[in-house]
Amino acid sequence: MQESALKRSIEVYCDFDGTITDRDSFDFVLAALGRPGWEEIEERWERDEITARECMRLQTELIDGSWMEITEVLKHVSIDSTFASFAKWCRQSGVKLYVVSDGVDRIIEHLLERERIQVDKVWSNRLVQEKDGYKLEFPNLGEDCSLGICKCALLERAGTEILRVVIGDSKSDFCWAKVGDLLFAKKKLIDYCRRENIAHIEFENFQTIQNALGEKLTFTTA
Repeated sequence: MQESALKRSIEVYCDFDGTITDRDSFDFVLAALGRPGWEEIEERWERDEITARECMRLQTELIDGSWMEITEVLKHVSIDSTFASFAKWCRQSGVKLYVVSDGVDRIIEHLLERERIQVDKVWSNRLVQEKDGYKLEFPNLGEDCSLGICKCALLERAGTEILRVVIGDSKSDFCWAKVGDLLFAKKKLIDYCRRENIAHIEFENFQTIQNALGEKLTFTTA
């Protein structure tokens, strides 16, 4: 990376499920509270018969439980033990930290609040509770994106004066892996980056990311 690029301010855009958490929180809720049929919908998506967005929309309508029951299930979803300190370091260092997820906003916000973790913003799909159940809305759609949220479009809004750091782990992160200025990857995203020859840094926890970004901040203030 060129020296001029490192003198830009830093913003971190981080996936949630499987990246910050130990499992996919939405799938875990479905497994516990989903009515019969949600697995068949998942199989249709895996066969490319429906989009990821349509899959989540249909599955959300099959969640059978109160919000209190959902939060009981979420007690079994853990957040990476190094993420809270990373979020605190970002605030203290003047680094904006955004969570960008093709998951569910209310679930994400609940888990972050439970752990008393502050981020600058959460972009995700919107869970709406109605009298007869739940529905999912998609306020961050992209024109040519099959996901509920277009991560690339959100990232591109930051502009070239920002050093855009992307953190992810799976298929929903494939698109913006090619757009970000600095990429941290784990799990399926590592395999994708290797196949596509995309520059990336492999990580297991957020201390690795904090150390790498700390070096860049030191460089910019030198």
